[in-house]
Amino acid sequence: MSPTTRPEACLAHLLAAVRSHLQQMRPEEQIAFALLELHGREVTEAAHMLGVAPTILRRRMLRARGKLLFVARRDPMIAHYLALADTLRSLACG
Repeated sequence: MSPTTRPEACLAHLLAAVRSHLQQMRPEEQIAFALLELHGREVTEAAHMLGVAPTILRRRMLRARGKLLFVARRDPMIAHYLALADTLRSLACG
């Protein structure tokens, strides 16, 4: 994308790439990733919403994230998303 591309367009392209790969995963992994990573829900809150144990929800999200890490080796958009998500998470926790 060119330097004149609007940030909103870049973000939309980035999220479309993530969504494309998420759609190839099992539904429970998609939901776990979306609630925890994209919507920023707390594990206990999301687990309660879904009626599952927090450890199960966390495992599903980690499985989805692991699949995205594998994809990131050949898809720079996914690698960029994961790096950005890690940076934002560290800022929120720090």
